[in-house]
This record gives sequence, structure tokens and C-alpha cells, in this order.
Amino acid sequence: MLDIAFKNMWQRKTRTGLTVVAISVCIMLFLVLSTATSSMDRMFTDSKDLLNGQMYVKTPSTQAGNALEFPPVSSSLTAEKASQLMNVSGIDPARSAPLLLVPQAPSLFQSGPPQVIAVGIPEGHEKAYYSDTAFETGKGTLNGKNDVILGSYAANTYYKVRVGDTLNLQNRNLTVVGIAKPTGSILVDGMVLTPLSTAQEIFSRPGVSTVILTAPSDDQVDSLAASVRGQFPELEVMTQKDVGETLNSMASMTHTFMGMIDLTMLVVAGVVTLMVMFMSVSERTKEFGMLRAIGASRSKILTLVLEESVIVCLLGSIIGILISFIVMKLMFGAAFASVDVIFRAVIFMTLIGIAAGLIPAYKSSKIQPLEAIRYE
Repeated sequence: MLDIAFKNMWQRKTRTGLTVVAISVCIMLFLVLSTATSSMDRMFTDSKDLLNGQMYVKTPSTQAGNALEFPPVSSSLTAEKASQLMNVSGIDPARSAPLLLVPQAPSLFQSGPPQVIAVGIPEGHEKAYYSDTAFETGKGTLNGKNDVILGSYAANTYYKVRVGDTLNLQNRNLTVVGIAKPTGSILVDGMVLTPLSTAQEIFSRPGVSTVILTAPSDDQVDSLAASVRGQFPELEVMTQKDVGETLNSMASMTHTFMGMIDLTMLVVAGVVTLMVMFMSVSERTKEFGMLRAIGASRSKILTLVLEESVIVCLLGSIIGILISFIVMKLMFGAAFASVDVIFRAVIFMTLIGIAAGLIPAYKSSKIQPLEAIRYE
């Protein structure tokens, strides 16, 4: 019956083509959103892992509402307050530093961290921000006032600059001295790290956004946080646990939003397939009746309609997968949909094809030869 199914699809190639296009778009969106969600989960996990023993001290943010904001780009501390925080006893001075944070590219999703962020940090304290990140090329230290260190994503964003190239940041020419290897953490991959004094000049910000304080060991984090809260009750202290809860909240909201879109895509694909199969069956009363007249069983007719439905869905899935690779390459710089996500997309569309074809298939299998004659 497959030959008949393909023949019918070819005879109605315009309708079949439009259906395949609709399914392809649904599959493409499903794959892109699913991949973006998975990438977001990995990014949040890697970002949390980077904060071992660290805490961010910031001002309460009116922009963030009731939820904590991370990274705290809307916070603002005076240089004097930052100096006082850096003098708190019980911190690791080498891994603590005041930061000026200025977003350079918006988040990919609502309430998420910015994709690219300019970070001003005192020279010699660079590792307080990027920890033990390895470097693809160049070095991880800022030795000059116009030096800049880039994360892997930031380097690609700025037209794939290389070490030694000039980067123009807010009309200030900076020299790229290092490009970090990909880490999966948006904090590091999207960083544009400059000397604090340079960042303050570029963005006309005399103060800082936040101060990273690092405890000498993980078991001293809670006591250090309690001490800071006691000395600076007007400020907020975000420990790794607080950051984790904030990122989990961001992830939950994004999961819900993207999940609704994914569900909508599947419903649209199912409705389109169902409508097309109903129209196909209603136009082929004579054909099905004649097949019954020459001995085709009801199960054969039912199988024929189901085959057409599944073939259309599978063809749309394949094209959608190919398109999604192109879209992800343009959006994320790489096509990295997992085999599991692709497998789920194909299975979903196959099930939708079967489900959408069941009702018209059952209707077609009930057609009698006499009905076909009356139809003419």
C-alpha cells in the first residue's frame, strides 16, 4: 500500500508540501527550544559550580522585585563601601574583589543573565571572577589599563576577535590579551573583563556594582555570610545557595514558558495533519470505494490512510531537523541538538501522525462500494 500512499501524496503535492512545511516549522521550533532549555540548565549548573566558597554582596535591587537578581547588574555600591567590605576579617583577599557589571547583550530568556557582560575588576584579582578557567589563547591577567580578557562566547559575539586585536568598547579601544576556553558558565563565557578603573571611566560609574567575598574554605562560608550581614544589615549577601535558588527560579519560569510553546507546536502540527487527512479522505470517496470493490479489506484502507499520515509527519520531521541545525548554528554558533531530543521529536511527530490519521482512517475504512457510485 506504500506505493499507493506515495502516489496519492504526489497527486496532491501542493497540499502535501504545505503540510510538510507546517510540520517542519513545528519540529524546528520544538528542537531549538528544547535545546535552548537544556543548554540553559547546563549553563546554570556550571555557573553555580563556579561560586564555591564565594558570595556576592550587593544593594537591594528595586528592579529585581521580590526575586534575587544574578548577576547583580542593577546593584550600586560606593567605592568607600566596597573598600569596607574588602576589609572584612575572615575573607581570602586574593579571591575577593569589587566588580563593576554592565550588560552588553540582553538575556536569551526572560529574567535571565545577560549574554555578554562587561566586568571591571582590580588588576591582580582576575581569578576572583573566572576562578580556575583555562585559556584558549593569551593570558588571564590584566597588566595594562587598556587590556581586556574575553570569554569564548563574548569573543564570538565581537566578530571572532583574537588575541592582539583591538576591541572597541563604548568608543574606547582595548587590546585583547586573553580568550578563555568555553566553560558552560554564562558568567565566564560572556565576560568582557577590564581593569576596574578603565570600566569606571568607560561607563562613567565611580562606584561598583557588587563585591565578591570568598571564604578561605567552604565550611566557613555560612559564618562569613553571617558576619557580613551583621556588619552591613543594609546590604544583601548572596551565597552559592542563594544564587542556586535564584537560578533554579529562573530555570523554572523559562521551562514553563518554553514548555507551553513546545506543547502549542505539537498541537498545531496535530491539528494541521488531522485537517489535511480529513480533506484527503473526503475527496477520495470514489477511490476508497473502488478499492473495496476490488477486494481491499477495511484494514488495508485504514493502513493506507495511516501510512500517508505518518509519512507526511516523518518527512516534515526530517526537514525540520535540518532547518533546526541551521537556526541553531546562527543563534548559538553551533548545531548541538542531542540525539535524545531529536529522537523524542521524531517519536512525537510519528505518534501525532498516527493519532491525527486514526479518525479519518476509520472513516475511510467504512466506505462501501455503493457509496462510491452514489458519490459520482
